[in-house]
Amino acid sequence: MDERDTLVFRPTTSIVLSVSGWALIGLGGATAVGYAIALGEPHRLWALVPVALLALLVWELFWRPRVVVTDADVTLVNPFHTVTVAWSSLIDVDTRFALTLVTPQRRYRAAAAPAPGPLTRPITGAASAHPAIGPADRDGGRRASSTLGTDSGDLAVIVRDRWMRLAEAERIPLGRADAQRARVRIHLASLATVVALLTASLPAIALA
Repeated sequence: MDERDTLVFRPTTSIVLSVSGWALIGLGGATAVGYAIALGEPHRLWALVPVALLALLVWELFWRPRVVVTDADVTLVNPFHTVTVAWSSLIDVDTRFALTLVTPQRRYRAAAAPAPGPLTRPITGAASAHPAIGPADRDGGRRASSTLGTDSGDLAVIVRDRWMRLAEAERIPLGRADAQRARVRIHLASLATVVALLTASLPAIALA
């Protein structure tokens, strides 16, 4: 696969939240270590367990989510699971609550491309649309969640444009939508680690 045909979309808001969250968590961890050293009480280092839990949750909920678009499929990396939808399985692209890939079996939302809201990228207009969107796609009336300058709107245009170009080039097999299902992979390692840290956090806080 030509890497030039691969587009990775990660929302700016999530990057900002991740970096800010890790900065605060790092400050909390450094404070806990400082207190443990200054007071000569090593047991206070147990406070690092919930700190590690928070750092992992920031990574899984905000940093990890992304959408990868290739000539073979669209991959939605969401918190705790990843969905891969082949172009031949796709029947529609929606943006009501987030970028949503629709297949005959079910709908798959992208955590990395939510519709505009208080904690997501606001409507900033076509001028600030993703650079992968060409001038021809920057015009036309759209509902709020499909407006250019939003995560859901920008990515919907990118996905639809790639879908159309592949279809016109006859690179999408026809008649496979019902038979070819999306592939779903659960992030078992992340889930297990979160459960372990969550279980250890309560006694760790008591010990600290």
